[in-house]
Amino acid sequence: MFKGLVVSLILLAATVAQAAPTVELQLDLNASNGTWQVLATASPASISGAVYVNDNAGISGFAIDMKNILTGAMAGPNGLDLNAGTKRGFTQAGTTAAGASELEVFGGQNTTDATTLIYGIGQTGGSLTGLPPAHPDTFWSSPVLLASGTYTVGGNPSIDPNSSVTVFRSATDVTTSAAGLNILPTVSVPEPMTLSLLGLSALALLRRRR
Repeated sequence: MFKGLVVSLILLAATVAQAAPTVELQLDLNASNGTWQVLATASPASISGAVYVNDNAGISGFAIDMKNILTGAMAGPNGLDLNAGTKRGFTQAGTTAAGASELEVFGGQNTTDATTLIYGIGQTGGSLTGLPPAHPDTFWSSPVLLASGTYTVGGNPSIDPNSSVTVFRSATDVTTSAAGLNILPTVSVPEPMTLSLLGLSALALLRRRR
């Protein structure tokens, strides 16, 4: 019995050690202006509240396939670090058609030049040295904004499960590995008219109770 317990503990430890890093993706829709954005966390950080092990050093690259949108662009941290005198973060970015009514938004850090890398993206917030916090794309939090764009209000944008994200294996290495994706339920902000109707409904309900 003791031997079996030892074997079970060894197998459990091996399973934990080999667990793939996890990245959570959340699509936010704003029906008031027809905009969307994708937020992300890398384990152990989490949007959903799930508990993950600390098994990576942040997001190194991504290719997010968006369905039923009008426009899309990479919005991950990138820009000129004034102290370092070089561009850092997701300096490789763009979009490409990924099928009918589908657009791939991608961003990548330049792993051929370690001085341009930012570790911990998706795990903690940060900013590029020498730039004010309000400067676009150079100040970020966790969850981190990776992509954004527009869609037709009333449409049904979504993240394709075939999207991919890579993470750094450690904060002292340029080596990356694929992360497992946890695509969370879409969060929607209603149109102003819908909010007004909800408010009127609530007011009418209160009057009836009186």
